[in-house]
Amino acid sequence: MTDTSTNQRHFSRVSFATRVRMIGAHGSTTVQLHNISLKGALVSRPPEWNIEPGHLLALELTLVDDAHIRVNVQVAHSDADRVGLYWEHIDLDSLTHLRRLVQLNLGDAAQFDRELAALR
Repeated sequence: MTDTSTNQRHFSRVSFATRVRMIGAHGSTTVQLHNISLKGALVSRPPEWNIEPGHLLALELTLVDDAHIRVNVQVAHSDADRVGLYWEHIDLDSLTHLRRLVQLNLGDAAQFDRELAALR
């Protein structure tokens, strides 16, 4: 399922409800991942954290085969319940896992190919 909000997204977000670890100046905590794309994610806001646009964090997602996606992120937007993140840096192994995750969940090979080409 793709999030079709009418904002300026260039990459489709796929619903992928799971727990992820956020790491920042406040330490680390586990939050709910709502959706993910090749360039960002939407997660639940940790209630005890003061997160503002521009803050730098790390996000870790553990996959079923014990593979990890670890991304350095910047906060794009934040409200009382959710935090929108975009990738600042992702290593090659994490990008490979992320690419496969999005590809499997997007369900539209042509759309995925366009988005992958946009990353270059």
